[in-house]
Amino acid sequence: MGGEKIICLACYGERLAAIIDNASHFLLFKLEDNEIYPAGSISLPSRDLPGKISLIKSCGVDILICGGISGCTIYMLQEMGILVIPWVAGTVEQVLSALKDKTLDKLAMPGCEIGPGCPFRKRRRRGRFGKN
Repeated sequence: MGGEKIICLACYGERLAAIIDNASHFLLFKLEDNEIYPAGSISLPSRDLPGKISLIKSCGVDILICGGISGCTIYMLQEMGILVIPWVAGTVEQVLSALKDKTLDKLAMPGCEIGPGCPFRKRRRRGRFGKN
C-alpha cells in the first residue's frame, strides 16, 4: 500500500456495523509497513450520514472499511480520494487480522464480493450511469 495510511472502521460495539448508517463509532488505525497501530476512536452520537462523511474526510482517512453502504455514498467518498471497502462483516479483531493478511474477501457479507468482483467497482469503471 506504500506509505502510511489512515484506516477507518465503521463499528457498532465490537463489530463492524451492518450498515454504515448505524455505526455508533469509528475506530481509526494507522497502517504502515503492513503493521497496524491504533490511532483513535470517535463516538458518533448522531446517525446523520452527511456528518459521518464529513468526519471521515476531516480525519484524513485513506481507507474506509464498512458493512453495507449505498452506491451514492461510496461514490461521494471515492470522489474525496477515500478507498471504500464495503460489505465486510466481523469483529474488529477479525477485520484487522484479515487486513494485515490481505484476506478481507473471506469476511464478505453473504452474497457480496470484496475486491475486483465488487459490482460498485464495475460501475465505477464503466462510468456513473453504466455507459462505457
